[in-house]
Amino acid sequence: MAVEKQSEQGISMLEVAYKVVQATMATMAAYRAARSALKAWRAIVTMIRGDASGDDDN
Repeated sequence: MAVEKQSEQGISMLEVAYKVVQATMATMAAYRAARSALKAWRAIVTMIRGDASGDDDN
């Protein structure tokens, strides 16, 4: 019985670790998407205004 409990606990710890890795990867992907959206928005605004004042903060 004790061995079965321990193995079940080990599996749940692996599941938790896997979910943490998945959440971290999803967070990084969301961060990258937000960054590229911000870059695109800056490019659009710069095009509309017709000046290059937004290019000096890279």
